[in-house]
Amino acid sequence: MDSQVNLLRNNSTKVDKTMPFSYPKLRRYIPDPSHVVQVDDVQVRDNLTVETSPMRIEDRELKQLRGKEIALVKVAWGGPAGGNVTWELESQMKESYPELFA
Repeated sequence: MDSQVNLLRNNSTKVDKTMPFSYPKLRRYIPDPSHVVQVDDVQVRDNLTVETSPMRIEDRELKQLRGKEIALVKVAWGGPAGGNVTWELESQMKESYPELFA
């Protein structure tokens, strides 16, 4: 039993000595004014969310499920962080934002 423990200790020290640990070379950050994003009118709510509004509808798609079809629209959202595109239900978007379908 003692010989097994000694064998394990010897092997573990050999592994530790032979395994090189390499750290990536980190470079210091050089401040650049172009990295700063200026946001003028951001209204942040109490729960730290930001209001976004749909800008336009980019695409339509009809999803075929087993027994029904679901109409989807691809909506481009505008907000302070830039553009974001998501697929939404057409019926919900018509109800909430009818001006997009005029």
